[in-house]
Amino acid sequence: MGLFNRVKLYIPIFAAILFLAVSCAVKKPVSDDNQPQTEGQVITTINSLPEVTKANTLCKKNSHGKKHLIAYINTRPSATQSFYSVKVSEYDSAPGEIWFSFIVYPKTNKVYFLDTKKAKYIPLAVWRRQRNYNPIK
Repeated sequence: MGLFNRVKLYIPIFAAILFLAVSCAVKKPVSDDNQPQTEGQVITTINSLPEVTKANTLCKKNSHGKKHLIAYINTRPSATQSFYSVKVSEYDSAPGEIWFSFIVYPKTNKVYFLDTKKAKYIPLAVWRRQRNYNPIK
């Protein structure tokens, strides 16, 4: 077997090793493809709460259309917390007065409201009962 035939035999092996080395060395870019969808669902959940939609209507009416309410992610899930913290505040040119504070557990989609009098989060259903609120009205 000549030298040329041996080299010809090793070229595919060398190419395979090179391909493996390059593919292992190239790191997949960190993608937040899933996170915005989850965050979007969280924001949609908060924005669709009847309390938030009614408060937004009131805010627009009182400001003659100059202000509206905006929900935004305040903190994201991390190693120490498993929920999103969401604030709902006035918005005209800069975020203003906070109207509501919620936490949302993305795995269960459970929503809790910050009761500022008790300084703790309570389930949305409990908050509604305390206010004698029926969202079906």
